[in-house]
Amino acid sequence: MLAIAKRCQPTSSAILRDLEALPFETLNHLMPQIEALRLRKHPLVLSARETWLMKRVQSGLPAALRQEHELLLNRRDAGALTASDRKRLNALVAEMDVHQARHLEWLIELAALRKTSVATLVKRLGLPGR
Repeated sequence: MLAIAKRCQPTSSAILRDLEALPFETLNHLMPQIEALRLRKHPLVLSARETWLMKRVQSGLPAALRQEHELLLNRRDAGALTASDRKRLNALVAEMDVHQARHLEWLIELAALRKTSVATLVKRLGLPGR
């Protein structure tokens, strides 16, 4: 019985032919599901460096930094920004710029380790586009 079931299974070339017939949108929708299935069948074992990079890339800006920045922007928009607030807002913006530059460096390194583009990596990880 198992031998019969194996003979009835489609070949990889037949599956690829079927995939080629799909509209782009459908294929695009299937790709993350196919990748998830592949990872379930053969989990990705990350190196220590990849693990470290993944944690940094997925962490984003610290919440306290984002919240303070938003608070100061709201004060500015309301016309209630003091001179010390303005100085702090400028410092926060500089700190955010440094963090974003580091974030991009981490993405570039992780993409290189995985032999893919940053754009593809960002999409695969489900990170927001910048």
